[in-house]
Amino acid sequence: MRDKADCPSHHHLKVVEIAGYRGNTWSVEHVVHLIKKAVSLEKIVIDPRNLCFLPGRDRDVKEIDAEAKARDHAMQHLKGIVPSTIEFVCL
Repeated sequence: MRDKADCPSHHHLKVVEIAGYRGNTWSVEHVVHLIKKAVSLEKIVIDPRNLCFLPGRDRDVKEIDAEAKARDHAMQHLKGIVPSTIEFVCL
């Protein structure tokens, strides 16, 4: 696997949506990497919802709690590291 430092910059990526965000260490590292390498980035959308649920199926309390914790994590740990030049949205 190629070292992250060796990855070229991306000049055309303007909007990134990370679906299923759970606040793992690698998730934060991924966002930091995108901020550094996507030089034209204008917006990052963090979506903590689990998109694997079938329509009409109720989500259980554990899943709703996990989404709330992930949302809080994103607001505490990501919002502060995203530069003011990039719009930060947490759903």
